[in-house]
Parts: sequence; C-alpha cells; structure tokens
Amino acid sequence: MRCFIAIDIDEQVKTELKELVATLKDSIDARPGDMKWVKVDMIHLTLKFLGDVEDSDVPKICEAAKKVVEKYKHFHVEIAHVGSFGDPPNVIWVGINDGNSNLEKMADELEEQLLKFGIKKEGKKFKPHLTLCRIKSFKVGRKAEETLDDYEDYEGPDMAIESVCVYQSLISESGPEYTLLEKIELK
Repeated sequence: MRCFIAIDIDEQVKTELKELVATLKDSIDARPGDMKWVKVDMIHLTLKFLGDVEDSDVPKICEAAKKVVEKYKHFHVEIAHVGSFGDPPNVIWVGINDGNSNLEKMADELEEQLLKFGIKKEGKKFKPHLTLCRIKSFKVGRKAEETLDDYEDYEGPDMAIESVCVYQSLISESGPEYTLLEKIELK
C-alpha cells in the first residue's frame, strides 16, 4: 500500500490558494497538458512520503507517527512566498515561513522513527511547502520562472497545525485518491 504522512490545510488557506492558482494559471501561458495543477481540495503539506509499505506495517507506522506527533503542542505557520523546484522549474509551490522549524523538527523525528520499517531517509533537507503544480514542458518551465518572480513576496494566511494524518494514496486515471488511515491530534 502506498502511503504518506501529511498535514491537511484548512478552508481559509484553500480559499486563498484557489485565488492564487487562478491568477497563476492566467499569468502562465501554457497548453493543456504542459502543466498539471493540483486540485486545491487535494493540497496538503507532506511531512514524509513513505512509498509502498506492507499492509501489516501500517498500524505500527501509525503508532510510530503518533509517538512523534503527540509530543507537539498546537502551533501556527504562515503561508508565504511562491517558489519552484528545478531549473527550469518543474514544480511550483507555496512556502511556509513562521513555524517551519517545528515542521522540520517533526519531519526529522518521523524519519528516525520510520527507519525501523525500512523507510529510507530523504536525501535532501526537508523544505515545508504546498505543491500547486507540476510542469511537464521545459519551455513552459522557463515561462513560469519569469512569472514566479512577481510572486516572491506573496503573503498568505496563517494556518493552525492541530493534527497530522497518515494517508493511503491510490493513483488512478482521474488522479490521486487519498484514504485517511489515522488522524493524530497534537497536544
């Protein structure tokens, strides 16, 4: 079963991101298929992608996640600045400003706990973000790069971090489908 650990975004952030995505879509000239925009209702803040795990390990993985997450008190993060990964960009995202040290610490602790299940650590430092779009075309990536300069100073709403979820992810022709396996509340 393919799984990941993430934080759901609240309705206020979703509303704000819908407006931002609409503006970005209008600003970046692309043919259908050159960019794959994430459905705003599906956007989440991934703490750890687990990949394929044994069904029998899922309860133990949820318990390991619980050990980490339940140590944290509720906190807030600030959604801010639009950026990209890749050169030219192949992913457009919105970053997290205030509060990201808690997210980084939590992600690191999750990685340590999940090593017990053969889930390897990421090869790169965790960068909290919300993925908005995947770019499929080199040419469109270059166009997007120019547009994104106008959004470096984007400031979104604050968001309360109150829980972390373990999800199963099924990939279908209509896109990913997520099934909640466990919701873990912070203190």
